[in-house]
Amino acid sequence: MPADTEWDRYFRAGLATMTGGFSPVPLQAAMFDWAAHLAMSPARQTELAALAMEEWVRLAGLAMQATRAGGPCEPCARSLPQDRRFRHESWQIAPFSLYAETFLALERWWQKATTGGRGASAANRALLDFVSRQALDTIAPSNFPATNPEILERIMTTGGRCLVEGALNAAEDWTRKASGQRPRSTDDFIVGKTVATTEGSVVLTTPLCEVIQYRPHTATVRPEPVLMIPAWIMKYYILDLSPGNSLVRHLLDAGFTVFMISWKNPTREDRDIGFDDYRRLGLLPALQAVLAITGARRAHAVGYCL
Repeated sequence: MPADTEWDRYFRAGLATMTGGFSPVPLQAAMFDWAAHLAMSPARQTELAALAMEEWVRLAGLAMQATRAGGPCEPCARSLPQDRRFRHESWQIAPFSLYAETFLALERWWQKATTGGRGASAANRALLDFVSRQALDTIAPSNFPATNPEILERIMTTGGRCLVEGALNAAEDWTRKASGQRPRSTDDFIVGKTVATTEGSVVLTTPLCEVIQYRPHTATVRPEPVLMIPAWIMKYYILDLSPGNSLVRHLLDAGFTVFMISWKNPTREDRDIGFDDYRRLGLLPALQAVLAITGARRAHAVGYCL
């Protein structure tokens, strides 16, 4: 390998370590695309400015309401149904309700700013929306003891012991990471016991994968089986984490016969494997096995990502 190519490889590997594997190049392109079109749209700028003013007026009203009431205010902490950060009743009491509402207003404004408008490509808007949400989540009031009423209540209840225990746990995590060990919490996840507990057996093995057939949960099953194809970079049990969080179990309860591909962990010897190999040694043999075992003429294929 040429020296300059080797140097590029080391540089990109180091950059991936710092960014968590996220490439800054598409993000920069998305930001430029969005900002350039926003700069050329006075109407869009006015719309976003009006939205910001509307949110600030509403927040000012909530602040006055909370000051007068001295207790819970309505509506406070209007988070999305799937957002559990501000569900505790203590988030409805000032000043914590205002912390939460201010953050959620900021979140709504950025979501509106990055997903609306014309000109920027849909892919770039989606990327910018995702990244902005991740960045905003780092400053959520629920992340800091001084602005999280649940944490403050816990500190008072334990007399500060929880802070000491948390610091010790953090120090242990840093030590284990520095020494190349996994976090202690991962020791609790044991395949077949705490994760991937749905009963099944391996019915096919190829050089690149295994195919698992799960035991049916109903007396009769639907005529067309389901073949689940997880991403190559994920373990198969991402779709079967726990009884209450398992797509596999949901489909079994609905009467489907479910099969799952479990991809082999690649090693240095697999460096020359390409896309077509995954088709020949993974997808096609798995589908043929599913049809042969069930006698079905067709199957539902479920997959996501790579």
